[in-house]
Amino acid sequence: MNTTSQTVVSPLPTYLQRGRLLPSVVHGGGGGRSTDQQRAEGTPIQLGDPGPCPAGGTTVFIVLDESASVAASDGNDPLSRRHVEAALAIRHLAAACHCRRDRVALLPFDRFSAGYVAPQPLSAKGVIRLRRGLRHLSRGCGTSSELGPALNDIEAKAGREPGAVAVVVLSDFLLTDRNPAAVLSRLRSIGDSVHAVVLGAYPPAALLDDPNVTVTRLTPSSAPGAAARAVFSGLISFRTHSTTDQGSAARHHQTDDEEGELIT
Repeated sequence: MNTTSQTVVSPLPTYLQRGRLLPSVVHGGGGGRSTDQQRAEGTPIQLGDPGPCPAGGTTVFIVLDESASVAASDGNDPLSRRHVEAALAIRHLAAACHCRRDRVALLPFDRFSAGYVAPQPLSAKGVIRLRRGLRHLSRGCGTSSELGPALNDIEAKAGREPGAVAVVVLSDFLLTDRNPAAVLSRLRSIGDSVHAVVLGAYPPAALLDDPNVTVTRLTPSSAPGAAARAVFSGLISFRTHSTTDQGSAARHHQTDDEEGELIT
C-alpha cells in the first residue's frame, strides 16, 4: 500500500532523486522564474528524471477536491500549494516528454467547474490549458465533496484513451457520496494505477490496506515540494527507471510530515 504524510523525513526513491536521461531541475529559485515557480513560496523544489516515455503512452487523470473542508481558510489545505506544485510537476514531465503520447486531465469534484480540463498532450498548448485550469481552481472553494462523479467521468473516458490509465486523487476523503465505501472500492479498481494524495485527514483504511494503491498524506505543515513530488510520482507511474523496476505502477505508501516518510 502507499501512504504519504508530513511528519517524519525519509529519503525519496532513487528514481525521484536523479536519473540519467533528464538532469534534475530546481523549480522555485533563481532568476527567470515563471509565475508558478515564484509562487512556490520561494523554496527550491527539485524533481528528478521522470524516465523515458512509455511505449504506449499514459493518460493521467488528476482529480481535485476543492470543497470547503479542503480549500476554506480553516480547511485541510488552506495554503493551496497543491495547485502550483501540481503545475510544476506537469511542466517538469512535459519538458522530458517527446513522444506526445502522454496525456494529463484535470477533473474537479465540481463537474462543471471551469477548472475541468479534458486529457491534454504535454505540448506547449496542452500545458498552458492545464496551468490555466489549476489557476482557476486555486481561486476559491468548490461545493462538491463527492468523488463518484469524477470516477464516472474517468470510466467513460478511459476506454477511449490509448495506453495505460493512471489516477491521482487530491482530497481529504471526507466524502459525502451516498455510499462512500462503494466509491472507494471503485477508486481502488479504476484504471491501471491509483495514487491517493490525502489532504490533512487520516487516510481511509480501505486505501491503506490495498497494496495496489499508493497513499500520500499531506498536511498544512508539509514541506514545500511535497505535493509536487506526490503528483510527479503519479505522473510517472508507468515510466521505467534504471534503479527501480516499474513494469507496472510503483506501489508504496508514504506519510509526509516534512519531506516524506515511506510507510510500507
